[in-house]
Order: sequence, then structure tokens, then C-alpha cells
Amino acid sequence: MKLPFNIDLKDKVVVVTGAGGVICSCLAHAVAMCGAKVALLDLHLDAAEKFAEEIRKEGYIAKGYEANVLDKESLEKCHEAVLKDFGACDILINGAGGNNPRAQTDNEYAELDDSKKEIKTFFDLDEKGVEFVFNLNFIGTLLPSQVFAKDMIGKKGCSILNISSMNAYTPLTKIPAYSGAKAAVSNFTEWLAVHFSHLGIRVNAIAPGFFSTKQNAKLLWNEDGTPTARTHKIINATPMGRFGEVDELVGAVLFLLSEEAAGFITGICIPIDGGFSAYSGVWWMEQFFNDKMLLKSDTAVTLYNEIKDLPIIDYHCHLDQKMIANDATFKDIGELWLSGDHYKWRAMRMCGVDEKYITGDSTYEEKFMHYAEILPNLMGGPLYYWTHMELKQVFGINKPLNKNTAKEIYKEANEKLKTLSVRKLLKLFNVEFVATTDDPIENLEYHKKYDDTLVTPTFRPDKLYNFDKEYIAKLGEAAGIKINSLEDYKNALKQRLDFFVSKGCRISDHGFSDFPSKYASEEEAKELFKKVGSLSSEEKDTLLGYLFIFLFKEYKKRNIIVQLHFSVTRNINSEMFRKIGPDAGFDVIGKECDLNNCMKFLDKLSDEERPVVILYTLNPNQIAPLSCISGAFRNVLIGAAWWFNDTLLGIRRNLELVSEYACIGTNLGMLTDSRSFSSYSRFDFFRRILANFVAEKVEAGEYELEDAKTLVKNISYYNIKGRLGI
Repeated sequence: MKLPFNIDLKDKVVVVTGAGGVICSCLAHAVAMCGAKVALLDLHLDAAEKFAEEIRKEGYIAKGYEANVLDKESLEKCHEAVLKDFGACDILINGAGGNNPRAQTDNEYAELDDSKKEIKTFFDLDEKGVEFVFNLNFIGTLLPSQVFAKDMIGKKGCSILNISSMNAYTPLTKIPAYSGAKAAVSNFTEWLAVHFSHLGIRVNAIAPGFFSTKQNAKLLWNEDGTPTARTHKIINATPMGRFGEVDELVGAVLFLLSEEAAGFITGICIPIDGGFSAYSGVWWMEQFFNDKMLLKSDTAVTLYNEIKDLPIIDYHCHLDQKMIANDATFKDIGELWLSGDHYKWRAMRMCGVDEKYITGDSTYEEKFMHYAEILPNLMGGPLYYWTHMELKQVFGINKPLNKNTAKEIYKEANEKLKTLSVRKLLKLFNVEFVATTDDPIENLEYHKKYDDTLVTPTFRPDKLYNFDKEYIAKLGEAAGIKINSLEDYKNALKQRLDFFVSKGCRISDHGFSDFPSKYASEEEAKELFKKVGSLSSEEKDTLLGYLFIFLFKEYKKRNIIVQLHFSVTRNINSEMFRKIGPDAGFDVIGKECDLNNCMKFLDKLSDEERPVVILYTLNPNQIAPLSCISGAFRNVLIGAAWWFNDTLLGIRRNLELVSEYACIGTNLGMLTDSRSFSSYSRFDFFRRILANFVAEKVEAGEYELEDAKTLVKNISYYNIKGRLGI
């Protein structure tokens, strides 16, 4: 143990009751280090002597004694032993106390139907259990004071320290006896301080907040070690957001015991509680962006706790791999958030913000201020959640962002950014795997493992669909093959696929409006390829059908998973497309694709030829029929709620439909589809919705809790981890 400071207790005799417990053994150790001769009293001699031996091994003076704080005769006997061994008591620390299950209710609030439940209510509290708890805490403070305080009369520098609790200030639900007993201890401390004031005996107390010990373990922790709903409530009501560490009590105790430092202090009780006693409960984030956000039941909390700390596998995103390699930094939160996020750009446009403050040449500070001003208008939308989740998780800022708080948050966030970088952000979110989106002609020089994050490429061949001569030439250059024929073209693609695999590629991605409607034969494809540069729309469609079949077979050979994104209409604002370009927020949900073409395509491939296929539709009307189709072909899965669907309702709808029409147990969870390095809060958003969705089934008696724990862990992490072979 390292003391925060040292006080002179040389030749002082300190008696500590309850010294077989974690807290009081720690206090006994501290005063021994200050030179005191310490008598450790406990009902169980072996427990007291165990800690005494540890103290003696460090060269200090200590001995364990058996004593029952509820039996005056036992205390008198112990007193005689201490007198014989060490001399008269100078300081008494009344640490004995505790709770008992017989003195606590199962329910926090009494309800009309409690009589129908198999629970212990207020009316079922055991009289003897309540009496025991009250006696242990109050009588267990009074009797030792009667016995050992006699030694202090007529001496200088003597004091009594009692152990109260935060329950004395704010009684917690379920434990009325313990709360009442500790309130009595606080009151007794004040009474005794006055009573002993003419004798020079100071009497004070400490009121610990919440420390995780054996005494409260069953209230705070489930059998599997996960926090209970009660734990979450306590942490949410503790401004410092954590349990205390036992050695954090030592400083206040030494101060109160020091005659030099606290000689004029008596009758006080010092809270050591992380701000619990100062917290009014009226704080914006208490009811919204707290640990229980979106979790509607204790079961949902339990399931969320199973998955909240699992690593992140982001198997589809648009992050800049060069920035990862260079471990880029950001000087401005406006740059981090608004330099390329078309979600935010769309929202600002909808609220009438001038384009100058969106994609224009204004400063990032100006852009941030305009975004902050419009954010309250987005209540209920994903951006509103994501923004505040990122503020909390990345910057430690847990307050609403609006025009009134914008300047303060901007300054605070920018200060925090000085300590962050791209790779630190990935580490902060526990990102294990990132699959960027890469054109077949790219050199992939930045794809490798950085710290604990593996960055791999995704084969994204969308530019192939136009059969553009110039692009085909670039493909040939990248592959080292001069492309003059269909066979050259195919060989170039094979070479690029092999190159991607050598850089860790495990997944591909195709984005299109609809599936091909026709499929050229080998001979037809050869002839059509000769016409590249002058193909009609119908001919392109036919050649594309051939290309799809070819690529999918090659994917299968290399164990590459295929993602298919469709039903999107891009760049509908022609004026803004000319001014700004693509990926600027002018894409929308497209028409329902022709599912006959989808089925026809999947049927073109045998089970041996077909790779794992993940289907994403931007049009939510097609999730149900696509889910049915997935059941007709091996290794065809329904992807996450994509783009405009990654909302509260969209994610929920996706989970519901997949569970009803397909197989929720094979679901591959979340991905960011993002260009922002702070967007990993979206995984937490998804995991909360998932936990709540599955919890509803458990609460309704439709699903076993243990199966639910396995299910949410598989969906959140293990399914995609297994598919990717990470």
C-alpha cells in the first residue's frame, strides 16, 4: 500500500473492529504504516490474524483478536487482551457492520400485483433479520465505544472514527434496515462528539459511497460476473462514473485521526462517494444518454453487458487507409465530423443551412457551429444519437449539443483531440478488423496490421460495369497484362484478385441499381468484348451478366465473401452533382429491384460455385422477400440495415424481418459504411437495439436467457469473425 501522506501515530494504540473485512483491514494497514500498534478485531479470529500477519511481514506492529461487537462481555475480554499486549486504546475505528438478505426486499417499488409474485416484499421482511442488521451497525458501534473509550479519558490526541454510509444520506431501495442503521450511526457520531467534547475525545465519521465488496456483491453482480441493473443505476448516479477503490478512503481517515490536522474537528461525517451525495439526479443525460440508453429492461441490460465490450469487426467501410498508416491527427472536431460525412451534410441542407457552411470554404469552426445549431431538430434520428454517443465515448462530453453549448463543446473537444490520432481512435473503440473499399487497380500499399487493428482491402469492381476502354487499359497496367481480348481481361482480373488476397482481402463488394437481366455465353461474351466502347445498354447488361458469373466463381475459389448493395438511386440533384461531385448527400432510396433477376442470378451458380453472398437492399420493402430467397440458396445471407435504414426503426425492422423470414442466428451484425474515424459509436447503437430486441423475447417467456446471451454475442461478433476467418 502507498499512503497519500503520513501522520505520526508512533506509540498510539489503534483498535479496529470489523478488521477481517476489505475496508477495515485496509484502514488497519494504513495506521500501522503511520507507526501505530494496531489491534484488529473481528468475529472470526482467523480473518483478523490473516491481515495482521500481512502487516507484520512488512515490519509493522499488529495482532488479531476475536471479538463480538454485539456482546459486551466478549469486548471486555478483548479489551483486557489488548491492554496486556499493547496498552490503553488511543484511537477506535468502529468498522464492524453489514447487511443481511433477510432484511432487504426483492422489489424496489411496491406494486398492486406483488402478492401474485414469488418475491419478498416489504410485508415479508424478517423481523429478526432487520433487528440483526440494525444491531450489527448501530449497537456494534455503541458497545465498542463504551468499552474502549474509557481508555481515552484524560489523555490527549484520542479519537473515535465511525463508519457510516451514503445510505444514511439517501436510503437506497431494497435495504431499509441497513439505511436506517447507518443513519443512526451518523446521528450517534454527532451526539457522542458533543457528549465527549469536554473530555477531549474527538468523534467523527466517514460515509463511503459505493465500493464493490463481499458485503454487497449479490446486489451488484450477477452470478456470471456481469453488473446488475442496480449497478448501472448506482454508477449513473455517481458523477465520477465508477465504484470507489478501498485505498481512496485512507486519506480522509488519516486526516480525521491526525491531531495536528484535525484537532478542532469533531462531530462531522465526510462523504467519500465520487460526488453521489452532491448529485441531484436532475441532469439531462441521466434520462437519456446514460449507460441504460435504449435498454428498456433489466434483461436488455444483462444482454447488452454481454456484448458491449466485444471487439469491432468493420467489414464494410470507406475509411482512408493512408490516414491509418500515417496515424493522422485532427486539430478540429469540425474537420473530424464534417469534412466528408454526407449524413450530416444532408441534415444541414434539410434545415436550410447555406452550402458555404456545409461543403463550402467556410472554416471548420463555422461549419461546426451551424451543425450544432440544427442538431436539436434531428431528435429521434440516428445522427442525433450518434453525435451525442461520439461526444461521450470519444471526448468524454456528456451534455446536449446545441447553439448554447456549441462554443464550450467545440473548445473542450478540440483540447481532447490533441491527445488522439486515427489509430488511437481505433484502439479506443477496440476495432479488431477494418475492410476498406478499394478499386481493383489500386496498389494497396497501406493495407497491413497496425497495432491491434488489421486493415484489409475490399475488392470493389463497380467501375468495370461501364466497360470503359480507358479504365480497362488501367486495369491491364495494374495487372501487367495488355488487354486485347476477353481472355486477357479475365486474366487481369484474376491477377488483381490474387494480389488483393495477398494483401489480406477476404471480402468483395458490388454496388448497383439492379441485377443483370441477361447472361452472355462464352462465345457471345468474346464477341461483345470486341465492341467495348460502343456497346448498347442491352449489350452492356448481357456482358455484365457474364462478368458477374465469372467473378463469383473466382471469389469462391479464393474464399472471398461477396456483398451486393442495390436499390439506390444516385446523384438525383444534377446541379449539385456538377458543383460538388458524388458522395455528397444526393443519393436516395431507389426502386425495388427485380427479384426475379436476383433469383435467376443466384440460380446460375451451383452450391459449389457460389461464394458466401450478403444481400443489402436500400429499399426496406424488399427485406422480407430477400430473406425468403436466402433460404433457397446455401450461404446467402441478409445484410445489416444499410444506409438510410440504420435508424432505430430501420435496424429494428431488419432484425424483426430476418428473424421472421430467415435465420437471425446467422446474422452478421453491424458495419459502419462510414468515412469517419469516430463513427464506431454506431456499433454500440446497434448492440443496444439488438439487446433490447432479444430481451423482449426473453421477457415474454419465448426464449431462454442463456440462449439469448449466445445469440447476441454471435450476431455482434463471432458470426462475422468465423466467416472472415480472423
